[in-house]
Amino acid sequence: MRALGFLVLATSTGCTLVLSETPCDTVAPPGASDPSDTAVDSGPAGDTNDTGDTGAPLSRTAQALVAGGHHTCAVDLSGAVDCWGLDGESETTAAPAALIDPTHLSAGYRFTCALAGADPSTPTCWGDESSGQSSPTGNFLGPLAAGGAHACALAETGGVACWGRDIEGQTRPPEVVRASESLHLLASGWLFSCAQSTADSAPVCWGYDDSGQVSTVPAGPLDAMALGQGFGVGIDRTTGQSVCWGHSDICARVLSEGDEPWAQVVAGLDFACNRSETGQVTCWGTNANGVLTDVPATPFRSITAGPGGRHVCGILDDGTDQVTCWGLDASGQATP
Repeated sequence: MRALGFLVLATSTGCTLVLSETPCDTVAPPGASDPSDTAVDSGPAGDTNDTGDTGAPLSRTAQALVAGGHHTCAVDLSGAVDCWGLDGESETTAAPAALIDPTHLSAGYRFTCALAGADPSTPTCWGDESSGQSSPTGNFLGPLAAGGAHACALAETGGVACWGRDIEGQTRPPEVVRASESLHLLASGWLFSCAQSTADSAPVCWGYDDSGQVSTVPAGPLDAMALGQGFGVGIDRTTGQSVCWGHSDICARVLSEGDEPWAQVVAGLDFACNRSETGQVTCWGTNANGVLTDVPATPFRSITAGPGGRHVCGILDDGTDQVTCWGLDASGQATP
């Protein structure tokens, strides 16, 4: 990491973030031995000591959810976008009131992007703008994937195009991805992204590769994919098992098989969660802020986690559409 040209952000919360390193309000990831692998400040008081949310469902309801580093956004039952959590870069309050029923919504570390309709359009983004991540140009289709300080989507002209921070090459997908006429899966993590062109092809990744997160991708197709800091996770299309590539300490803890087939996988800073076909959620990786141990036993219809984040939110699968969250909650990101 020392060879990289660091971009430093000074936020209104007093947290100073070096984007090439560990996100603020966290400890170093497993195996980080170099002092430069940690955030330069612990962030808002209490963030790293928060014991997590109780997971008790509150009154907020939603039809879709996305989680960022310290905020969460929902599409409510009326179709409006509503966000909560840290607001130092207006990542929560700047959601446009006119944005109704977005077809695609994705949250990055300190920003969020949305596509408003089925026709190609320029994504609407709000929040941190230090690397241009909230100012895309050109027309795009879904899927849409926001990462640490960059985002990617399927361009109207075909192939994946990205915008935002590019010091580590995360906005420069390889030619095979730029030239592809189809896009089956797309995910962005901390300083890297991955895409899978078709249901039968293998994923391709680009960007920062300190732990093999770009160079050791699975050789076969995936049915789902999510990216954290230095690692990726997916559901193998052939076996139905979870696969992990990149950071060896995290991937050594991968939950390969469950009692039933996996339907979804999400990833945060240094953990991942699997949701089974009946809605049961199991999380694995680093257990900070109760993100592994405070998982509610109630079935979920969907779950979400975000780049640099240590919280998870989900929509209950009990007919209520209620949102519940657990994990780090110092900024209110896990209190819907």
